[in-house]
Amino acid sequence: MKTLFVALLFFIPFFVNAQDVYNLDKTYEVDADGLLKLTSSDAKVYITGNDRTDARVKIYRNMKGSLNLGTSSFAVDIQADNGSLVITEKYSGSMINIAGSSGEEYKIEIEIPENMRLDIKGDGDKYEISNISGAIEMHLDDADADLKACNGKDFRFTFYDGDISLDKGSGNLFVKADDGDLRIAEGKFDKINATMEDGDLVIATTLTNNGEYFYDIEDGNLILSFTDGGAKVDIAHEDTQIDVSSDFIPIRQSENRTRLALGSSNANVEIRAEDAMIRMTTK
Repeated sequence: MKTLFVALLFFIPFFVNAQDVYNLDKTYEVDADGLLKLTSSDAKVYITGNDRTDARVKIYRNMKGSLNLGTSSFAVDIQADNGSLVITEKYSGSMINIAGSSGEEYKIEIEIPENMRLDIKGDGDKYEISNISGAIEMHLDDADADLKACNGKDFRFTFYDGDISLDKGSGNLFVKADDGDLRIAEGKFDKINATMEDGDLVIATTLTNNGEYFYDIEDGNLILSFTDGGAKVDIAHEDTQIDVSSDFIPIRQSENRTRLALGSSNANVEIRAEDAMIRMTTK
């Protein structure tokens, strides 16, 4: 009994009630076309562009739990340099929940000049991004993003196990995804390079003169709606279902290759598909 009592006394200092609150609300000087670089995890993230000339960052994190073993600290490193802003989470120590339930409230709100560029790295986050006219690059794992009124000319998405949606987009689009879906409602892209595995790619976009569009789809669905323009379409396929509207004129077809023409534009659409479904329509 004495031995058990001593053992309990030894461990008591390491049992903590996790109620770790972090609260920040600051403004930082940035350039109108600077870079916002954000690295975070398990947060609800809101990024909004407007006519302000600085950046306002609000971060609130409240860790709620019952009984935990160990110690852990949380902070955010924010560096404003050469007109750009770099925001990075910092953790130290470790903590294990051993009794009861635990959870957290974690929200990041950022207001920046609308022409700033974004470089986002996230794990488990939920993003709402609006009114950004600069280039947007996102590297996500198990995260979802909803982009609205983002009028930039360069979009780059690398993501795993998540969903991304855009209400519009133009210029260049690069996509590399595994077990994720991408949906774009009103695109006006000149160039698309998209590789998707085990996911759906749903895009409504115009076809620009001399535009280049490449899609590599495996174990997923490619649904394209062309709202304007025309193209030559070359599809290399294996175990793939192809469904196109009557606007597409067959040029050549074999067991593993289908070539079509849409209108008279000299844009090129190249598709590589395996174990996939392809649907193409016009509006």
